[in-house]
Amino acid sequence: MSRKLFALYIAALFIQGLFAHSTVYAGSNDLPVSQVPAELLTDADAVVREHSMRFVYEQPGRGELHVRRVITVLNREARTHGEVSLRYDSFTSVHNISAALYDSDGNRIRRIRNRDIDDRPAFSNINFVDDARLKSFELFHNQYPYTIELEYTIRFRGFINLPGFVPQANERLSVQNASFEVTLPVLQPVEFRTFNIENAEPAEELRGGNRKLSWELNNLPVIRREAYGPRVRDLIPLILIKSDEFSMNGENGSLQSWNDFGAWVNGLWSGRQGLTPETISRIEQIAASHQSQEEIIMALYSYLQRNTRYVSIQLGIGGWQTETALFTDQNRYGDCKALTNMLKAMLDVAGIPSYPALIASGDAHREIDPAFPFNSFNHAILMVPLESDTLWIESTSNIFPPGYIGRANHDRYTLVFNDNGGTLVRTPFLGPEQNFQQRKADISILPNGTASARINTRYGGHQHESIRYIAGLQRGAQATRVERLLALNRAEIREFQVEADPLAAFAGVFAELEVPSFGRRMGNRIFIVPNMFENHMRVAPAVQNRQQAVHLNMNYSDRDELVYKLPDNFVIEALPASVSHETSFGRYEVTYRYDDETHSLIYTRELRFEPAVLPAEKYELFIDFTAVVARNDQAQLVLVQAD
Repeated sequence: MSRKLFALYIAALFIQGLFAHSTVYAGSNDLPVSQVPAELLTDADAVVREHSMRFVYEQPGRGELHVRRVITVLNREARTHGEVSLRYDSFTSVHNISAALYDSDGNRIRRIRNRDIDDRPAFSNINFVDDARLKSFELFHNQYPYTIELEYTIRFRGFINLPGFVPQANERLSVQNASFEVTLPVLQPVEFRTFNIENAEPAEELRGGNRKLSWELNNLPVIRREAYGPRVRDLIPLILIKSDEFSMNGENGSLQSWNDFGAWVNGLWSGRQGLTPETISRIEQIAASHQSQEEIIMALYSYLQRNTRYVSIQLGIGGWQTETALFTDQNRYGDCKALTNMLKAMLDVAGIPSYPALIASGDAHREIDPAFPFNSFNHAILMVPLESDTLWIESTSNIFPPGYIGRANHDRYTLVFNDNGGTLVRTPFLGPEQNFQQRKADISILPNGTASARINTRYGGHQHESIRYIAGLQRGAQATRVERLLALNRAEIREFQVEADPLAAFAGVFAELEVPSFGRRMGNRIFIVPNMFENHMRVAPAVQNRQQAVHLNMNYSDRDELVYKLPDNFVIEALPASVSHETSFGRYEVTYRYDDETHSLIYTRELRFEPAVLPAEKYELFIDFTAVVARNDQAQLVLVQAD
C-alpha cells in the first residue's frame, strides 16, 4: 500500500488536528473548564474549545495553513490528545509551533519550548523508505480536567486537494467553537462538499483581488452512534474542498474531471515499464509454457509473488509516481505502485493488456462521489480485462490467488488510468455465496460426556483470508491459530491440516480433536449443546427512540452439518425443535434428525446475512432475528441412560 498516498489524504482532511492527535491554541480568558456549557460535557471524554483553520491559496500547489486548537481533556480516555505529532515532508514544512498546558482554572502549568520538540523520521520500519518526518512532543497533567492549546503554521509546496476540515473526529468529543476559512484569488475556481454540517453554504467575502469562504460551527454535542448505526466516518462533520488546478513537484494537473486526474497520474507512470532483455526472455518462456491468457496471468502473478516483497518507497513525488519496472526487477522489492507496474510490464511482454487502478483501500474513507473528482486514494491495484470477465489483482500480496483483491478493496470505485485518461470502475462485490464457511464433522460422544471429533471446514471469499494467512505460518504458529479458530474449551487437538487453494479464494482446515466434558454428565443424563462451534451470536441491544438507520454490514453464509454418534445405552430424552426464520437481511435455519440405523443425531445449522440498510423503525426486526439465533444456538439436547 502506498503510505504517501494515505498520508496525503490524511493531510488533506487534517483529522484530529493534522496527523496523530494534534491539538491547538486559544485565548487564556476562555480556558477555565467552568466556562464549558454543561451539555458539551455529557458523555464527552474531551471538549474542543476552539478549532480554527485558515488556509490561504496562493497558486496551484502553493499555500499556507494556520491552525489553532484548544482542547480540554476530561479523563484518561482522552489523554492521547496530548500526544502531538506534526508531519512534514518535501512538500510541506511546519513553522511557528507554540503549545501550553493549563489546569482546570485556566492557570498555565507548562509551556513547550523548542528543546522539547523531537524531530524524527515518520517511519522507522525497514519496509519504509520515506522523506516524511515528525515534529512531536507530549503535554500531560496528572489531574483532570486540564486544557491543551496549540498553534502552528504549515507551508505547502505541492498539494492536490485543499486541506479539509474535520473538527470532530470521534464519538466522545464535543466542540464548543470551530471555524474554517479559505482565501483564494477571485477568479480561481473552487468546489466543495459538506457533510453533517447544518449551515452547509459558506459566508463569502470579497476583498481586493481575493475572496474568502468561511464556515462556523458552535456547540456540537458528542456524536452518539447508536448500535448498528452508520460508521463514525459518516457521522462526523466534514468539509472537502478542491480547486480544478493543482501541482505536485512541478507536475501540473487538473481535478476538473476523473479523466483529467487519471491523465495526470498516467503521465507520471508513462514510459516506466521497460525491462532487461534477460527478464523479457524469462517472461516469454513462462508465457510460452501456458496456453490461455488466464494461465499466463496466473503464472506471471505467481512469479511476482515469489520474487518480490513489499517495501514502501515514498521520496518526493514517489507517493504518486511508480518506480520503474527495471528498478523493481533488479532490487526485488517495491510498493503497491511499483509491484503493480512490474506486473503490468510483464503482462505487456506477454501481449496481455492491463491497466493500473487507484483505490481507497480499507474502511476509513467515505464512498467516492462520481460527481466530485477528489483525491481520496491510498493504494494501487491492477485491472486485467479479459474476453469473458475482468480480473483484478492485488500486487502487494504474496499469498492471495489471482482475481482476489481482499475485503479491503472489494465493491468500491477505482480510478483506472491509461493513455486516454482516467475512468471510474467498480471492483466486484462478493456476497454471502462467495463469503462462505462450510463445516462437516463426525463427533462421537462417550458416556462420560467426552467428545472426539473429525472436522472439515471450507472457507471462501472474505472468510478465507485469515485461513490463507494461517496456511503460510510455521507448524507451531498454525497450531495456536487453529486452537483459537475452533474456540473449544480444553480441546486437545490430535492432528490438523491447513490448506489454501493457490488459484482461487478458497481455504480449508481439517482437525481431529478430543473435548473432555463436552457433554455435561449429571446422574444418568448427558446435556449437550449440539451447536458445537458457533455460539457467539448476542442479542442486539435495545435502543430507545432510535433515530439512526440500521447498517447491517454482515455479509456471509455459514453452514454446519454435525453428525453426533450417540453413546450406546443412551437415548434422546429431549430434542430441541427445528427452527426456520427468514427476513429481508438474513436467514437462520436449524434442523435435528435422528438416524435410528446408526444411532446418530444429524444437526444442521445455516446462518446467512445480506448487507442491508434498514430504517430506524425496523431495528426491532433485527433484534428479534438475533434473539432467535442466540436462543436456538444455545439449545440443549438431553440424553438419558436406558434402563
